[in-house]
Amino acid sequence: MSIESHTPAALDLLLVEDNPADVRLMHETLTDAVSGQVRVRHAASLTEALCLLGDACPDVVLLDLMLGDSAGMATLDRVVAAAPGVPVVVLTGLAEREVAEEAQRRGAQDYIGKGDLTPALLSRVLRYAVARAHATRAALERQRLEGALLVARTVAHEINNALAPVVGYTDLLSIRPAVAGDAMAMAYVRRIADAGTDISAKVQRLQCIIRLEVTPSALGPDQPLLDVERSGDAGASAGR
Repeated sequence: MSIESHTPAALDLLLVEDNPADVRLMHETLTDAVSGQVRVRHAASLTEALCLLGDACPDVVLLDLMLGDSAGMATLDRVVAAAPGVPVVVLTGLAEREVAEEAQRRGAQDYIGKGDLTPALLSRVLRYAVARAHATRAALERQRLEGALLVARTVAHEINNALAPVVGYTDLLSIRPAVAGDAMAMAYVRRIADAGTDISAKVQRLQCIIRLEVTPSALGPDQPLLDVERSGDAGASAGR
């Protein structure tokens, strides 16, 4: 049985186990369980595991909770904190079902009893653990995107509301005799009107992105969504 779907073609697995016999057993079982390339990094202690996680996060962690320098849920808590989002599969003894279920409540994706270990079971557990972690990350990314879009919609709406009287009063000023007959005053009015038009165009482009009609890259390198330098120059010129 192969590990498929959301699992990378070359699986990077971190095995955290301090019992040499269990390490050999896991290597043999992994060889039979995983069809394709698998890279197994081994840590014999929590300290070593945290160092390896700091170097590069694996696709999945196989974790024995009872290590020489850490025991129980504290081991899991440290690993989950060091590699958030990385699926952790806990290795347990035969009489540790309650411990395994508590581990799942505290962030482990799944657990395997060492006495029940077979290539088929290991393959299935790893496949589902990686797939569930992928689905969770995708859901969180979607939530973040939806939150950002909501903020963008609100900002665009508020900018349009604030811009409406600016444009309206600029039009009224331009037709007043006292302003229309003053070249400098009319120049200021035109600059305000141009700035309003520029802001309105940027808001429209932002709204297009919100509606997913275009992506930021589709605007082109010469079409920044917000040209801060240009807006600043326009404001400085208007103030002179």
